[in-house]
Amino acid sequence: MEGISDQYFSLSISGDREKLQKWDAFYHYDGRFYPGESGGMLHSLSEAYLQRNIGRSSISIGRKIVDWNPHEPFWGLAVLNANRGFSYMDYEREGLAGLHFQRRMGGFNFHLFGSVVHIPQINPTFRIRDQKVESINEWSALPFREVAYNGNKIPINYTLDEPDIAGIVLNQSAGAQIGYDWKTGGVKAYGTYKPENLIRINATGYYDPNTEAAEVRARPFANHHVVWGGHVNQEVKSFETAVGFEVDHPRVGSDESFEFEALKIVPVYTKRTYAYGQVEKKLKYAKVGVHFVELVDGKNTDANAFSSKAMWTRAGGLSVDWSMTAKLNYLFMGKYDFALGDSLVRNQLSYQFGRHVSAKAGFEMVRSEDPKSFWLPFKTNDSVYTGLGYLF
Repeated sequence: MEGISDQYFSLSISGDREKLQKWDAFYHYDGRFYPGESGGMLHSLSEAYLQRNIGRSSISIGRKIVDWNPHEPFWGLAVLNANRGFSYMDYEREGLAGLHFQRRMGGFNFHLFGSVVHIPQINPTFRIRDQKVESINEWSALPFREVAYNGNKIPINYTLDEPDIAGIVLNQSAGAQIGYDWKTGGVKAYGTYKPENLIRINATGYYDPNTEAAEVRARPFANHHVVWGGHVNQEVKSFETAVGFEVDHPRVGSDESFEFEALKIVPVYTKRTYAYGQVEKKLKYAKVGVHFVELVDGKNTDANAFSSKAMWTRAGGLSVDWSMTAKLNYLFMGKYDFALGDSLVRNQLSYQFGRHVSAKAGFEMVRSEDPKSFWLPFKTNDSVYTGLGYLF
């Protein structure tokens, strides 16, 4: 992308079980700064909560990742938890803010969740400057810059209507998971009603003969969806297997205060159903996983500038986490969509020099050609990266 820097600086801050009287504090923050004229700072607060354990029960207050779908970390579909969004290749997650209650009773386990506060996913983000849409990093899929009008291509000038912050943040959520575990496996079911992680956008506009451009005004708003699913996991000899499904059913929301003009662009609401499967094998110094996902319902069809596309249609994947030595580690992630031909590959080597200093190097590749693909705007995002870390 023009003007986007290929350099960035990152910072991570985390705490695990820091004592605050009778409560334990957990938090994890990531920041990424892109220098340059079009650069800026990306922020992500993955988790920040207080937890108190009382016998077989625990109460948590704050933003916490809910691990209800074991396939979510690999495929990164961000239906339950949000994605960090710095890059669609890393799939770091952001939790749900609210009150969490968990309890175990024999083989049964329960997780109840409720909230009146919603923290939407904000990355990857873009901004409007001089009526043009700009991105901070290369993972923003920008809306159209031109539109066909009377047989000609004309530019689009965008204006952002600032949304009511209370209308975005003050939204109710409720959800529950119930499970039963036995010695070599378990079964779980869950459901939740909550705001979608990504905000929706209404837009309207008209052709202005004075500027010879399409004048488009857009406003974000929060929309709820219903999510339910379940899975079964079972050890088979030395293999860990899991199969499951998840349904993402958005409600048809609206922003009644938004006034439309001649052109009306509203979100596309698509119910999607996913089926999952995975087999993992733990070796002495490595963990290998084979993964599969199928979009059973809700294929990508005609879409407008502000609609969403499913990441995967029918895809398989391979993951490898290999501790080559006590200090050297190798990570591999590969994914291929058999329906659309998309492929993603990530390789990384990391080395721990001591208690405080670590280094890493790797490369990422994206391949996509199908116009219906989610990954098409990012097909030039191949990268080679190095990193040096210091643990304080």
